[in-house]
Amino acid sequence: MAETGHARNVSNFSTLISFCIGYGGDYKPTNPLIEIPAMQALLAQAQAALADVQVKIVPWKNKVADRENIYEGVRPLTTKLLAAFSV
Repeated sequence: MAETGHARNVSNFSTLISFCIGYGGDYKPTNPLIEIPAMQALLAQAQAALADVQVKIVPWKNKVADRENIYEGVRPLTTKLLAAFSV
């Protein structure tokens, strides 16, 4: 499965940091937010957030599936009831 969304953004950010490191001493930003240590710290935060989402999404998906299963037979039943009422 290909990465999409936030996972792809984090991956691309990691690639960007690698390019910046590759420039060596020539990479001298004036903005401290885009210095390599600051970007590496931000990357670590983003990776931790993605990992946290992966941990929390499984129980959420299970609850959604449970709710969908509860109402599984409702649509065919309503179709039959509406057909009966229209007669």
